[in-house]
Amino acid sequence: MKIGYRLIESKDTQKILAEDSYRATTADQLPGLAQVSPIYEAVTKDISAGGLCIVSEQQAPLGTVLEVSLTLPNYQTSLKFLAEVVRVDQLNEMGRTLQRWGVKTLAINKEDVTRMEAYLIEKMRKK
Repeated sequence: MKIGYRLIESKDTQKILAEDSYRATTADQLPGLAQVSPIYEAVTKDISAGGLCIVSEQQAPLGTVLEVSLTLPNYQTSLKFLAEVVRVDQLNEMGRTLQRWGVKTLAINKEDVTRMEAYLIEKMRKK
């Protein structure tokens, strides 16, 4: 699945995580959290309610916080959540060196958790 992400500065991360409104709002109502950071595109190969694996051309050191935007199949709006890079590996695919990050979900809207769980259950049923 394709995803988009922005890098979040550490000073903004603590402020965002302290706000109850982040978890109480819908994805459409979330403000842009990292206005100074460009949006990068990547793909995910594994996804769970607790995190995901991102494959990107960009580098991100351990501890980097991201605002991730993920569009699930058959859903019109994106899930938007904060995640932290907890693992970094390099891999080579088709002659390119890519970064593979394991990211842990830090904060996500409760409704988006429900949407993600429903998607994962449906995906498991199809296997």
